[in-house]
Amino acid sequence: MSRPYNRTCEVEGCGRPSRGKHCGAHATRLRKYGELGSATVRRMLPVGTTAAAKIDLIGWTVSDTGCWEWNGRRDNTAKSTYARVDDETAFPLLAHRVAYEKWVGPLDPEVVLLHLCDNPGCINPDHLRAGTQLENLRDMRDKGRSAPQQRTHCVNGHEYSLENTHWQRRTNAPATRRCRTCAAASNARGYAARTGTR
Repeated sequence: MSRPYNRTCEVEGCGRPSRGKHCGAHATRLRKYGELGSATVRRMLPVGTTAAAKIDLIGWTVSDTGCWEWNGRRDNTAKSTYARVDDETAFPLLAHRVAYEKWVGPLDPEVVLLHLCDNPGCINPDHLRAGTQLENLRDMRDKGRSAPQQRTHCVNGHEYSLENTHWQRRTNAPATRRCRTCAAASNARGYAARTGTR
């Protein structure tokens, strides 16, 4: 026979019923991670809760920059740290998109939201602007956030210096850079293959 829940959790601000010192959520956190953490432990949301309702239930934290940092789940990959909201669909939705539709209005599926603050975890509608994927890529390029722009050397280890960099202009696309040393070696190999010389 189990003990009744006649106590409350001792973590300041929690107030959940407990059988011992801590509620089930904080006891699990202590056992798993060796710390109690804050009073806010992720709670189970009622079945059928819409993604828009979850924005208010899970909430956000306002940062010094005015960003509303999503308190819920985030992607944790090398490419993305976007905030996600689980929905009844097969795929989790982007939290900033759900927040924008909740407070500003509906969006077409092909419309992309640009983070003016460059913070993928921000759901503040004042920091979001509707645009196209091309505008999003140009914004990323102009702000120096694209991976190719951050590279200092080519795949063969040659530095992208002023003398060793060739900028290729393309129609309706951003210019790309190419290592002059690698391009010369590639051209020499092509010439040798065409002429049969070594």
